[in-house]
Amino acid sequence: MIYKIEILFLICLLTTCSSAGEKEVATTGELLRQAAFYGERLQFQPALETYRLAIRQAGKGKDSVALSVAYLETGKIYRKQSLKRKALENGQKALSYIKSPTADSLRLELYREIGDVYTLSGQADSAFHYYEMAGCRIKQATILRQYSRYRQKRNVVSLSEADFRSSEIYLRFHSKKEWKPVPKDWEELLQAFNRAYPDFRERLKRKIPKLSEQEWRMCCLIKMEVPPSTAAMLLCCTNQAISMRRVRLYQKITGEKGTPELCDSFIRDF
Repeated sequence: MIYKIEILFLICLLTTCSSAGEKEVATTGELLRQAAFYGERLQFQPALETYRLAIRQAGKGKDSVALSVAYLETGKIYRKQSLKRKALENGQKALSYIKSPTADSLRLELYREIGDVYTLSGQADSAFHYYEMAGCRIKQATILRQYSRYRQKRNVVSLSEADFRSSEIYLRFHSKKEWKPVPKDWEELLQAFNRAYPDFRERLKRKIPKLSEQEWRMCCLIKMEVPPSTAAMLLCCTNQAISMRRVRLYQKITGEKGTPELCDSFIRDF
């Protein structure tokens, strides 16, 4: 909470400083405040676009604090969308602009945020490292307990991703030869999939509590990088239908309108 108040204070300070100068259409501070307004209402697309404008304007003015804030908040939006790679990229960019010793509170907030992204990615060691730098001892203790239990469970039932991707069932579902899987084929695939990605379905169902069987099968095929045309054949629908299903699924997960490609990117990074 303290970190959030400090970030808001920085945004307000930037707005005040910008207003003192020559009047512009929209100052950097005003853009940051408008983007934060969108973000609080889960309007991620306009928030991201506004942060991009703020980054462009702050770059012209060489305002390192504003750049760091904008990249930090952009990363948070990507984290909420489970786009972990983009979230980490923006977090690291935000860190690169923190040069002043007076920005320690912002640096700590960034360490905590990057730790959250690594936690979401299942990278316990990296998450622990950033939580340690941020002084988040409770989060450190939590992650140690969670991943100790997770590793014990995974060692018993897991199938490595490399083994899964070289398995007969994986290759069968990538075959371009026309065929229609029967329930037994799907059962065999999903059992192997769940062993390779043991917590994937559980995390996905937190995003979509009412996940249909067809949606689950489509998510598995996307995660496996099955081409859309092949997925359409396996799910007994047209290429146009599979595109529309991915658009609807993305909106169902994020609450935002998107494209089939955005859906694919989200599921593969999830």
